[in-house]
Amino acid sequence: MKPSFAIPLVLCAAISIGTVLAAECPSGYKKVCVKKFICSSKCHIVRRRGSLAFTIDDTGSMWREIRAVKTNIKRIVKANRRFKDYVIGTFNDPYRRKVIRSRSAYTILRFLKRVRARRGGDCPEFAMRGILDAARLARPRSVLFVVTDASAKDARLKYAVARYLRSKKIRLFAVKVGRMCGRRYRREFEFLARQTGGRVLRLRNRRHFKYVLNYIGHASKGETTFTSMPSSEKHLRKKWKPECICKIKTVVKCVTRCPDGYERVNDTCVKPR
Repeated sequence: MKPSFAIPLVLCAAISIGTVLAAECPSGYKKVCVKKFICSSKCHIVRRRGSLAFTIDDTGSMWREIRAVKTNIKRIVKANRRFKDYVIGTFNDPYRRKVIRSRSAYTILRFLKRVRARRGGDCPEFAMRGILDAARLARPRSVLFVVTDASAKDARLKYAVARYLRSKKIRLFAVKVGRMCGRRYRREFEFLARQTGGRVLRLRNRRHFKYVLNYIGHASKGETTFTSMPSSEKHLRKKWKPECICKIKTVVKCVTRCPDGYERVNDTCVKPR
């Protein structure tokens, strides 16, 4: 599908390179230029629906990722054309419910300013509860990112969490940035991603989390899809090119002359106000 719209017609004073030329016009007709905004077949019609949700492990070792979210969230909100609002939450051990939903970039930023990397030491965290609370606030058909360097202390809840996510058609994407507590990790995030149509990305270099946020910004803008997000850190770091490429194309065509006192707008003769 190639969505396009026509920019108001103008007389062709000069023909630029790349313009599609028309033959000589018959008597009573004149040449006009039609500029069309044409997108590639990989572009999708973007409709605002669902929430863009983040639930973040806020233990002391996650300070770098928390800072990156604070730095990039304003840019993501500004670029967004896909989601109706945003959900931000945190989790730790012990678990205290901290999650909000808002359309306002100011409200989201104010919430994030109060988020601090704290405590640590006890590796497993209550990730499932954090995911569940974020999912409860999120709209149906949302995209939920969980960012952590630890396994889930409440991994036994993964079946209930998966059922709830599927009931609201929420896709879960997990970003793992650490050792995930070594042998304690039971691949609970892979299970949730597989059950919901999401994906898991393992970052061996924590500094590369900024590339994940960069991709989220492009996907929120509609330039690519979340399901196309690379699962490889190597591919994520490559120079990224949008799947959706749009350009303006000028076409010269013959149209009938408008009666006196009328002007042509979008291929139609209208009387000026």
